[in-house]
Amino acid sequence: MTTGNYYITAKGDPYYNMALDEWAFKRVLDGGSAVLRLYSWNRGAVTFGFNQKIERAVDRARLKNGTPVIRRITGGRAIYHDSSEVTFGLALNMTVLPKHQRSLAATNTLISSAQVDILARLGYTADWLDHSDRNFISGVKGRMKSCFGSVSKYEVVGGFNKIAGGAQRRIGDCLIHQGSIKINGVSACEAIGQEASPPQRDAESAQNLGGNYTIDHFTPIFGAIFGAKLGISFERSDFLPDEVKEIEKIRVDLIKNCLEKR
Repeated sequence: MTTGNYYITAKGDPYYNMALDEWAFKRVLDGGSAVLRLYSWNRGAVTFGFNQKIERAVDRARLKNGTPVIRRITGGRAIYHDSSEVTFGLALNMTVLPKHQRSLAATNTLISSAQVDILARLGYTADWLDHSDRNFISGVKGRMKSCFGSVSKYEVVGGFNKIAGGAQRRIGDCLIHQGSIKINGVSACEAIGQEASPPQRDAESAQNLGGNYTIDHFTPIFGAIFGAKLGISFERSDFLPDEVKEIEKIRVDLIKNCLEKR
């Protein structure tokens, strides 16, 4: 079985979080097999999609002072991340998958179903959609919404509420997927039109959970369930000294060029 690295990085600085995903993608582009990362945020930040225009994605005049705005290396729409969100990154060389699982539809199905299984293990009933929100499909208005303003195909919902959104980018045989799990609720961000919504709880999860879900709830099962879906053995890993230096170099560069395509 193919092996991959599984990293846990809680309460990361926004620039560090995005630099690490960029490093992971570079790693598989350079010949690595798979990197799975579970992380959270030490402060609020806005990320926007690789192909979005900053002036349409974010009204920076409405941002709170000091809120970072960073262009992601993946597509999708703008998101406001806060410290209650659980986020993941998957960098994958798709040649490790069977050929019939390498298409966009197939990989998204695997990633979405893995999230549904993880939430089920945490006592939360969810599913992924096999169609997009009609308002998003039909016109410009939907496409100008923030990520959590509408639901796209393969995204995860609980009842009528969106629980998780994702964005992806592919170069050759490699992909990077970034996913935001907002089971603890969505924070309002006027600058991107992101509206607040309460924590998503069904009866079972509300009974089993004393407070919010944290990254610690996800850590023990995340790698195993993703590994089972993808046929990859994800091994808990730490960064080597040279890797730490490389990630820091990307982070410093990202701070200087946070609005540029990368």
